[in-house]
Amino acid sequence: MTETPERISPEVFDGPHGAGRLARAREVVKRPGLAAQLRVTTNLSPSELAGVVGTTPRNIQRWERSEGVPSGEPGMRYLAFLDALV
Repeated sequence: MTETPERISPEVFDGPHGAGRLARAREVVKRPGLAAQLRVTTNLSPSELAGVVGTTPRNIQRWERSEGVPSGEPGMRYLAFLDALV
């Protein structure tokens, strides 16, 4: 069973394998549309996911179109969400 986004924190990237997980999630956001496809599998709207990770729906949509790179705590939570799905 996949973790719910509420349980994922930036700390999942700590430790010896953290950098690899972060890099893998960042590769997902470099491919336009892939992050959106993954989000849809969870039945979350951009607005719902934005509320979970602490950003705006517009940022979620930008990240899904590869128009920006997730950053800060919301970005880390978003990348952790993606990492849980790949």
